[in-house]
Amino acid sequence: MFRGFFVHRFFHADLHPGNVFVAPGEKAAPIDWGMVGRTDRRTGMLLMLILLSLAQNDGHGLAKAWVELGHATPWAKLGAFASDMAVLVPQIADAPLEELNFGLTLTRVLTCSTKRGIRTSPTVAVLGKAFANVEGSVRCLAPGLSLIEVFKAEMQHVMLSLAAETVSKEKVARTALEVMLGIGSVTDQMSGLMRGRHSTPPAEG
Repeated sequence: MFRGFFVHRFFHADLHPGNVFVAPGEKAAPIDWGMVGRTDRRTGMLLMLILLSLAQNDGHGLAKAWVELGHATPWAKLGAFASDMAVLVPQIADAPLEELNFGLTLTRVLTCSTKRGIRTSPTVAVLGKAFANVEGSVRCLAPGLSLIEVFKAEMQHVMLSLAAETVSKEKVARTALEVMLGIGSVTDQMSGLMRGRHSTPPAEG
């Protein structure tokens, strides 16, 4: 599922429980592909950055990535939006796993950003609906499955696939090491990968 959103950039946009075929001992199979969506590489990477910011309780990082994803109007209140996210993100990040809903979260962020004068691509609304449908289907068909754990398991593959499209294996390795060593934030490192460069480590002393 996550690979469809972020790597292949082609996804089922109406994956409610009635559009999922499940057979004993087999993988679930989506049916009725009458409504699909596509994202471009940049949108997929920014959306991944937004979800990572949520997972890391980083409201500032989410606000920055969201503005990059959309367009700030001349009357946009970016400071107010950043403050909104500083309040909203901890509420979401601290919620129990069973209450966390990516689809509804994207919708809430979209509402806040619109109020603050930040225009967002219509694709984001479609993605929010698609996420909400997937989460509803999972809760209906596999209530014991945690999408958060699935996201964590898939994140490494998705990140490596995205990075491999832009930079060399050596640069990917360096960025990963810098993140593990705490040199710069994940949002800064991801932004560097998106632009085909890494962040420069701070000078000692």
